[in-house]
Amino acid sequence: MIEIPAMVVLGFWFVLQFLNALSTPGTGGGVAWFAHLRRFVAGIALIGLFKRHNVPFGGRRSRSV
Repeated sequence: MIEIPAMVVLGFWFVLQFLNALSTPGTGGGVAWFAHLRRFVAGIALIGLFKRHNVPFGGRRSRSV
């Protein structure tokens, strides 16, 4: 097991969704890739409304091992 930062995983997921959206023909069915991307961006935009006020943006949490 290796530890990967969340931003790397989310960035990989975002790029993968975008590539899938571009490669899917517009006339066919399937997963709405652009809907996933829009909801992801909306979630990022709404963090400020839903996060706790005592937690800073990009704040690091202490590890408990």
